[in-house]
Amino acid sequence: SVAPLERLADTFAPLASRGFRRKLRHSILEERIQSSLDLQRGEIRRKEIAVKVPAGETRVAVDPGELDAILINLITNAAYWIGQVQSSKPRRLEFVCHREAGKDRVAVEVHDNGPGVPPERRAELFSALVTTKPDGNGLGLFSVKACATGLGGRVDVSESPLGGALFRIHLPRSTVRAAAMA
Repeated sequence: SVAPLERLADTFAPLASRGFRRKLRHSILEERIQSSLDLQRGEIRRKEIAVKVPAGETRVAVDPGELDAILINLITNAAYWIGQVQSSKPRRLEFVCHREAGKDRVAVEVHDNGPGVPPERRAELFSALVTTKPDGNGLGLFSVKACATGLGGRVDVSESPLGGALFRIHLPRSTVRAAAMA
């Protein structure tokens, strides 16, 4: 079906145009996570990755297309690296969304049980043209950081309690009610 490709093109269209003017729209994190996972469904099934997405309606003041670009990149990377680990343990990808205490910010965490990111590589990981994937181009995590920063947020990486990588994206919280977002 062509529909998933059309959705993917629509997702990245705002990022392709230099003339694009960011419109502060609103998104529900859990919906955007599920939508981004749907685009990677085949790869996730093929690698037998168990995915956990929280229930809820965590609202962020972020354009859905830009949020999808961040999430798709992180999901693609996680699926690749989880697939590189030879283990009898189940492969896992988990998302956690929460409001940051005392701030008008929300954090979305992407946890995996892949090989993780060595501490000495974390500082350079978001630089352009830096990659550890054999077929990588070094633009994926650079784009994640650029998008997050452009939205007034930030991204960092550490070790996940699952044993692999934990990517945490901090985004502005939305105060718009659900009815106004439709």
